Amino acid sequence: MMRKRLWASIAVVSASAGAPLAGGAQAAGPAPAPVVWTGCYAGLHAGATTGNSNWSATDNFWEVRGASMGLNGAIAGGQVGCNYQMQNLVLGAEGEVWGSGLTGGASVPDFEGTRSGLKTHSDIGSDLSLRGGYAVDRLLVYGKLGVAWAGYRFSDTNDLEGFTETGADSEAGLLLGLGAEYAIDAHWSLEAEFDHINFGRRNVAMNGEFLPYTASIQDTQDIFKIGANYRF
Repeated sequence: MMRKRLWASIAVVSASAGAPLAGGAQAAGPAPAPVVWTGCYAGLHAGATTGNSNWSATDNFWEVRGASMGLNGAIAGGQVGCNYQMQNLVLGAEGEVWGSGLTGGASVPDFEGTRSGLKTHSDIGSDLSLRGGYAVDRLLVYGKLGVAWAGYRFSDTNDLEGFTETGADSEAGLLLGLGAEYAIDAHWSLEAEFDHINFGRRNVAMNGEFLPYTASIQDTQDIFKIGANYRF
């Protein structure tokens, strides 16, 4: 009889202890739904950009045979794109446009012992890219491959006479990028990205106050940016 009462008491205590635990589990609520990257988005970005502008002459009269200058500045712009997720694999396409303050210059020897101040400036850029990445719930790590365009302006000012020749060109080049994006919730995400753009070499007509000539110029850009996206 005592044993039966003891086992009955243990059963009652166990049931009483289990009830709050069950209630606590229900109070915690269901686990949050996993992030779904499939869909389209729009956002803004800002960052810093550096680059290189390499000049050489194609006309015999110009004695400057090589000039390479570093460029730097800031960018700000926007992006739109769409993703499609297949388990952990995320594929997509994206377009971007940005305003730029990328600028640099160099002083180089010119003809008859004088010097010229060469300047390169880019004020706008854009790109169309394909993206491919690997998602682990809220984190997406991706690579980019695309085509970029940028507007460039060039100037050459002789330090003795003050004569200036100017030129402009819209350049297209190959874009390679790496980035990571973190989803804050079902709609908002933050991203960080690095892009390298090689615009190749172009012939640019330089015209102005002294003697027109053709410069062969190769430009590159490196862009580091952070941004925010809203997924629809």
